[in-house]
Amino acid sequence: MQGAAEQIQAQHAGNMHSILVNNEVRANRETDSALIQKILTNGDVHQGIQNLYDKVREGDQDGICTEFDKLKTYIYNTYQDELKARGSKTNPATAATEIVEKIYGNIISAQTGEVSDLRSDIQRYGDGSAMNGFMKGFRQGNHTRYVDQTLSHCFGLEIDQKKSKDNRKEVASYVGRGASVLEKGVYGAVGATAAGGIAYGLTKAVAPIFGKKAAQKITLNGKAARTIITIGALLGMAADIWWQCSGSRDSSTNAA
Repeated sequence: MQGAAEQIQAQHAGNMHSILVNNEVRANRETDSALIQKILTNGDVHQGIQNLYDKVREGDQDGICTEFDKLKTYIYNTYQDELKARGSKTNPATAATEIVEKIYGNIISAQTGEVSDLRSDIQRYGDGSAMNGFMKGFRQGNHTRYVDQTLSHCFGLEIDQKKSKDNRKEVASYVGRGASVLEKGVYGAVGATAAGGIAYGLTKAVAPIFGKKAAQKITLNGKAARTIITIGALLGMAADIWWQCSGSRDSSTNAA
């Protein structure tokens, strides 16, 4: 009888603990639901979500982090008391991150008519480490983060094989710089050819004023055309190298 009584008492204690846990979970859910409904009526939050969504669609990883931080800070400062009321076990800053993610899903899903999730959208429109490195080298001013870095910044996720991804990004950036130099060389060649053609045409048109012999002396043979194209290509590549080096120096100075 004593053993049976102890077993019943233990079972009762377990049941009471389960009831307390379930009540706490239900209370937190109700608190979250009420808070989310309240935040959804805030126009500034709606605008912040729209700004965040625009950056996500653009694939601008730096812009995503900036808009996410602004929105998270605003929600934390505006609804700090409600966030703290969720319980001592929940960090208000972490709660603000969860709220941003939930509200993004609610607003964007209603706007697009499709189920939207912030993390999935970041991965969908963003680029990996290699592509980010290439574009960073190819186009000065391109965003500096790749998708995993954005998810780590916003949600604290650990980057899997981070060293390998960072190395791929670095190597790809040099490839991108080389591609940019070649591209500018092509533009320079085309520009020089066009400029040479225009100059030749104008000179040919004006030459008769100075006599028939002067007009006959003005010719544009293959050798001259190749020289113009080569000089234009070299000038274009040199300008791009100088431009990229200047950008690198400016970035290093700003970082320092």
